[in-house]
Amino acid sequence: MRWIRSIAALVWLAGAPALAGVTAWVPLEVRDGHVLFPVEVAGVAGYAMFDTGSQTNSISTALVEKAGLKLTGPRYQIRGVSSTDQSVRSVASLSIELFGVAFKLRDVPALPHSEEMIIGAGFLKAAVLQLDYPNNRMRLIARDSLDLDAAANVPMRLEDASGLPAVQVTIDGKERWMLFDTGNTGPLMIRRLIARDERWIERFQRASGEVSDINADTLGVDLLVLPSVEIGPYELTDVPVAVPAEGESAYLSSARARGPLDGSRIRRGVKTSGIVGYELLRHFVVTVDYEREKMHLQAPPETPAESAQQAAAGDPAEAAHAEHE
Repeated sequence: MRWIRSIAALVWLAGAPALAGVTAWVPLEVRDGHVLFPVEVAGVAGYAMFDTGSQTNSISTALVEKAGLKLTGPRYQIRGVSSTDQSVRSVASLSIELFGVAFKLRDVPALPHSEEMIIGAGFLKAAVLQLDYPNNRMRLIARDSLDLDAAANVPMRLEDASGLPAVQVTIDGKERWMLFDTGNTGPLMIRRLIARDERWIERFQRASGEVSDINADTLGVDLLVLPSVEIGPYELTDVPVAVPAEGESAYLSSARARGPLDGSRIRRGVKTSGIVGYELLRHFVVTVDYEREKMHLQAPPETPAESAQQAAAGDPAEAAHAEHE
């Protein structure tokens, strides 16, 4: 996959507010497409994953045992990506440390997932999240230190029913809302009904070895290469896309909780056509204000002069880099 810097991307955002009140950068580690970062849970060092595709925080049953925690919190009915439900117990009160800052979480479900801890989308309501994928680092920014209203360059809404963040992407010339899922490890994913109606399978299907090293048969997908995908001011070409095979689930991802089934649903959002995950996001610095539904994408600067130009213009990604390095 190649990305093309558009003309709009070269017009730096003058007037963006100065950045202050940020946490230290913490390193990201990519394991099988999962983006992990260090966390301390009840005094035990481990790794967590920020997952905007999950409505809830969760802790692994292995870490519960390792940290000597007790499952004294309420029982939850958790819906996974395969739409199956399971009843799990939770940790009533959990002390964690992220970015050198202490947090207290309550009623955290314990699940048998491989990640030691998953931090869900709800946590992001407290601050602006900045993911610097090219430099493998991330941090939080105090909301009163950064207003993305002037700088946002990717339309963002909440998904209907789930309330999870969605972004607008132009695929093969048509604008579509896609779930913004930092926990998704694979390529762009599209509902099969859409791929069929647009005749993408006939037009763009490739053998799995031509697209990716993922096992298409194991995951139950058809692999395509779309000529063009646009997100914000950027165009990417030759983009790998996964389409669920005939009869498979509409969405494919790692097995993790989507949230407690309490009967409450948000009905003010948009309907989504698929998922945008790591394979596309890894090209950018992503700054997202989940609470205010604002997002800014920035490709890494190609030259030192361009980097200085970004910082001078107050770009929400590069100015922050210059101020705190």
